[in-house]
Amino acid sequence: GEDKMREDRVLNILPREVRLLLRREALNLDCLQEIRLRSEMPLLLIYRGEELFIGKTRGKPYIVTKDDLREMLDYISNYSLYAYEQEMRQGLLLLREDTASEWQDKRLWKMEK
Repeated sequence: GEDKMREDRVLNILPREVRLLLRREALNLDCLQEIRLRSEMPLLLIYRGEELFIGKTRGKPYIVTKDDLREMLDYISNYSLYAYEQEMRQGLLLLREDTASEWQDKRLWKMEK
């Protein structure tokens, strides 16, 4: 239902490799507060208030690539260019969620140079 649609909206703008990792971990996305993608750095999640590193192999975090970031930006191509530029200056992107007819901003990831 609605939870699945919200989950798809979050997952569909993430790079394929990150999407696969999140699905494999079977995390409750309602408890996922932040996804941090930094080029050439480990993928970092803030989950239930704790830092969580995930990867293909236990104990070995996934390293985000420049291609991952490019892919994600391609998925966000319908994003308002002005809003995108403003948020990139601040180093973060927001995903808008439509919940019960009101807009709610959720900071899902922070991009750092």
